[in-house]
Amino acid sequence: MARAKQIQEKRAQKRVDANAGDRVVATNRRARYDYEIIETLECGIMLSGSEVKSLREGKAQIAESYARFDDTELWLYQMHVPPGSTPPASAATIPTVVASS
Repeated sequence: MARAKQIQEKRAQKRVDANAGDRVVATNRRARYDYEIIETLECGIMLSGSEVKSLREGKAQIAESYARFDDTELWLYQMHVPPGSTPPASAATIPTVVASS
């Protein structure tokens, strides 16, 4: 019985920790396996509402992504964040494809 209580307390603490601060939403384990990581940077990223929901669900895909410095800014290329699972509140946030001929 004491073991079950310890497990419950540990799970409750994890929930509190997850809600309290920043957390990693995506990692590229393959890159860490294939390459020696000498330096890491923590950067911000601009997201829309549906992208935030998708990241919270852990659906970011960064397996083929890479970062490149352009002057003083660091840009992330080929990262895919799918729309969130719930429909957006407004039609303005629905992604559209525009094709030109």
